[in-house]
Amino acid sequence: MSRQACRSGPAVLGTIQDRLLVNALVDPDEAARFLPVGLRPHVTGDATVIGCCLLTIEHIRPEVIPAALGLSLSAAAHRISVEWDDEL
Repeated sequence: MSRQACRSGPAVLGTIQDRLLVNALVDPDEAARFLPVGLRPHVTGDATVIGCCLLTIEHIRPEVIPAALGLSLSAAAHRISVEWDDEL
């Protein structure tokens, strides 16, 4: 399917200015405390991988608007490596 066929309106554009991904290994029991029912930590060796991604995105706007009029934002996303057996 082409990019044009997927659109329901004007595209939103932006530029990732900064991106920092930090990963760490933690105790699986500690990671499990933060997971919803049905998920369990994926254990690699004797630890679970967790991560945090910090982003700065600039010039966010509909593609018909000039970049200079776009907005900027900083955001963070976290993740925990998980496993599950049943459909959620």
